[in-house]
Amino acid sequence: MAASDEVEQFLADIQRFQYVAIATTCAVVYDAAVTFPEELKYVWRRPVTLPRVMYASIRVLSLAILGTICYLTTRPISDLGCKLFTSILCHANIIMALPGDALMVWRVVALFHPRKRMGIVIWCLCGCHWLVEIMITVFSFDLSHIAPVEQPGIKVSGCWPTFSQDENSSILSLLMFPSALGLHAMFFVLTIFNPHTMTSPRAVLLSPLIRIIRREVAWYFVLCFVPQALSLAMTMIFAKRVPGMILGIVVLFGWQTIGPCRLYLHLKASQWDNISTTEWYPETGPMSDMLQPAEASSSWSSVASSRPSVRSRRRWMINSEQHAEVDPSIHQEVNEVVAILDEGVSGE
Repeated sequence: MAASDEVEQFLADIQRFQYVAIATTCAVVYDAAVTFPEELKYVWRRPVTLPRVMYASIRVLSLAILGTICYLTTRPISDLGCKLFTSILCHANIIMALPGDALMVWRVVALFHPRKRMGIVIWCLCGCHWLVEIMITVFSFDLSHIAPVEQPGIKVSGCWPTFSQDENSSILSLLMFPSALGLHAMFFVLTIFNPHTMTSPRAVLLSPLIRIIRREVAWYFVLCFVPQALSLAMTMIFAKRVPGMILGIVVLFGWQTIGPCRLYLHLKASQWDNISTTEWYPETGPMSDMLQPAEASSSWSSVASSRPSVRSRRRWMINSEQHAEVDPSIHQEVNEVVAILDEGVSGE
């Protein structure tokens, strides 16, 4: 194929994928506009701690990098520096997604599997997934592939980052999908089977939180892996062509940033957290009718029937305070349940 034909095909591919980038950018901006007020309220209303600072920093920096990438992709290619800067931002955003994943995994393990072997297995899966991502970032970043193809009389527009397609990069790209798939499949197993088989009051108290986790993990799973699978397919189709990678850049980076951060926000800001429990409800705990252990089951319908709502839980708390003087044993049982919950959540 002649050089001019290659450039024309390059321009056609860029125009085709620009619509995907624009649609995804709109979705990311919409999600940020919806979730940012809640996030700001969460970050600033409580004492500043290291996890909260990490969360806020990751969220702001990731969105800033993503916005810069979207802006640069609309600019004309003027020199090598523009393309180099865009490629560096793309790889930096990959690394920025890793702390968000770490916060999510740390919170899930702390809630459900403190001091247990399952937590070690989850951390090992996460380590393998992150190692593959870092290796892809290191091996795929090749400055020799950044310079655009230029021909007299043809102006190449769009500052798209390029990646090398050597043997190492291809192998690592194939390892990326199964490693991430195994990690999130473990999250599904963890949120479906483990909490329903726990025969303790803590299992009943955590069941509303499990519902939130399942919804967020499901959204993250779909919105992350569908673009990732499409990106891998397009990479294999286009082989050594640059536009084959552009399908997954904005889509995958955007949802990798939003997914873990939203899940971490729900896990940390929920009323079942030990910090929020002591701040919002000083004398918290369900009544004696909630002390019966949940029946062991692997179905969501049976657990949903015994799931306490937030309004019901507040009513039980008020009743427990009102009846504490009449029956001191109720107040003692409430404190025991809260102690079990806080010990399980904060245990390492």
